[in-house]
Amino acid sequence: MNILKHLYRDKKKRYIILAAAIVVVAVIMVSTFFRPVRRATKAVDDGLSYLTQMAGKSSSDIESNIKSMQQERERQRRIEAREKALADGTVTVWELFDDYVFLGDSRVVGFSEFGFLESGRIIAHSGAGVKDIAESLETVEYYNPSWVFISYGANDLGNYASAQDYAQALNQQIQGLKEVAPHARFIISSILPVYSSRLSSMSDNYNHVDTFNEALEQMCSENGYTFVDNTELAQEHRSEYEQDGIHFKSSFYEYWALNLINGEDAN
Repeated sequence: MNILKHLYRDKKKRYIILAAAIVVVAVIMVSTFFRPVRRATKAVDDGLSYLTQMAGKSSSDIESNIKSMQQERERQRRIEAREKALADGTVTVWELFDDYVFLGDSRVVGFSEFGFLESGRIIAHSGAGVKDIAESLETVEYYNPSWVFISYGANDLGNYASAQDYAQALNQQIQGLKEVAPHARFIISSILPVYSSRLSSMSDNYNHVDTFNEALEQMCSENGYTFVDNTELAQEHRSEYEQDGIHFKSSFYEYWALNLINGEDAN
């Protein structure tokens, strides 16, 4: 009899959790009802897909998925509130950068060169690659930042045999950063596309940036770093590249910065 009661309670709990999942999905659908049809349709499709996936799942799996959905919903609310403040002019994207350092190559130099971010916190120079991170440890230790933004690639792709080798090389360098900035979170920018026939002729890797980004994303997932994909952003703002197909005009940096900040909010 006790076994039957236990089974009944467990079954009842699963029904309650599943009902909660249905409510969460319904809220998402309703919240998007008055948005454009394409987004509302996607929400419905996502909701139905979620319910299908939950069929046969354990109560703990369902609880975990509900929590993840709620966290993502809260993240989206924070991002929307941030973007509204930016649109209202009550805050600038540059004010959102606080207690950070940014390591990278000449493309990162633009953040300080155009006067957007504090030059001392931009640890970057023309021709830099991930191997140069080791030379930056003293400066990173001085700032002991909460956030470490990293963006390389334009000078690296011709130097590695595979995407996995590149991702591993970056991870090895980050280990040194962890020692001098033990409380920092690491935000890894995807390699932004390179539209340069000169570089493409030097190495075929420049034609396979997506493959390198996939390896970086996997490495970040395995090590608890935040990976921010800028591929779509770069393609959307292709006109804001300089004529060399590598560097950016000043107008591109605000879009890139906001994408990084929104990505930093992922965890």
